[in-house]
Amino acid sequence: MGKADRLKRQRAAARGGPDVPVDRVPGPPTPANLRTSALGSDRRQKGEVRGVCCLCRQDRVLRLSHVFPRWAYKWAKAEGGILHRPWDPRRSLMMQDGAKHYLLCADCEQYLGVGENALSRISSARVASLERHGLAVEALGTSRWHVTGDRRNLIWRGLLGIALKYHYSPSAEATLPPATSIEGLRKAILQDDYSALFPPTGAKWFSFASTEGVNPRAATLVSFNRMLGVSGPPLMALMIGGITWFVPLTDEALGPEFGRGWVIECVDIRINALMFDDWEGVESHFEDRWMSASMGDPCPCGSGSVAATCCRKSWARSTEEEFGA
Repeated sequence: MGKADRLKRQRAAARGGPDVPVDRVPGPPTPANLRTSALGSDRRQKGEVRGVCCLCRQDRVLRLSHVFPRWAYKWAKAEGGILHRPWDPRRSLMMQDGAKHYLLCADCEQYLGVGENALSRISSARVASLERHGLAVEALGTSRWHVTGDRRNLIWRGLLGIALKYHYSPSAEATLPPATSIEGLRKAILQDDYSALFPPTGAKWFSFASTEGVNPRAATLVSFNRMLGVSGPPLMALMIGGITWFVPLTDEALGPEFGRGWVIECVDIRINALMFDDWEGVESHFEDRWMSASMGDPCPCGSGSVAATCCRKSWARSTEEEFGA
C-alpha cells in the first residue's frame, strides 16, 4: 500500500465509514440555489464493504444502514413517496426511500435497532400496551405525559444513534455542533449510560381540521441547534413518528419550560414553526380542538386508526370530564 493510499485510509478511519469511496445513487433534482448534496444513498455493492464502524470504531464489514429507521417512512410512502422537506417548496423533493449508507457493522446496527424499535412503540403503540415493552407514560395534566419504565433508556439509545448516523452520513445537510463531544455520545450509547446528559423531551403533534391533509407522521427530519441562541447548550431536534424529540447533547438543563425532561406534550401541529410561517400568531388550544374532533374519524395523530380506538383516553381525552380526570 502506497503512502497516498495509507493517508486515504487513515482519513476514512478518522471519520468512519468505508475504507474506499462507494458510488452513490443520483439524488432528486435540486434547485441550483439550494445548498445540498446532489447525491443520495450509497449504491449497494456486490461484495463486502469493509471500513470503520461509526459506533464501535472497529474495522468491520459494514452494512448498508438506513439513517432513519425504515418504519419512520411508512406514512410518507402512503402519500406516494418520501417528502424531503414538506414545509419548504424548494425542498419538496419526492424520493422512494430514505437515505442509506455504509456506516455500521452488523452488531451495532442491531444494537441501535433495538432503540429505534422503542421509538416506534412510544410513537405508535397504545399507551396501555407499552408496559409489556418496559415503557410507560404517566399523566401530568390534560395533555402532558411523563415517560417512565425500566427500559426507557432504549429511547435515548435510539435518539442518539440516529444523531450519530446522521452526523456521519454523506448525504446529511448538517453535522453535530462543535461543542458536542462525539466520543462522549459514542461512549454513552455503547455503555447504555446516559447519566452525563440532560434527558430529552418531546412534542406529540396532532393535525386537526385547520390543517387537514397534513399528516404529522409523514415528516422525518433532524436538525442541530443551540438553545437560547449561540450561547445555549447544543441540542438535536428529531421529528420522527409524529413526535419531535428535543435531545440535549450535554448535561446542561434546557430551561424551565423543559422541566425535568422525559415529558411529552400533545400539541396542535398548527404551531409547528418548520411547517407554518405564521405559527407565532397561533395558539394550540389542544384540548378544545380534541374535544371538537369526531371520534369516528381518523385520529388526528396521523396513525390511520379511528380516533376513538387510537388516542382517546390515552394521549388525549374526548370530553371535559376526561380532561379533568
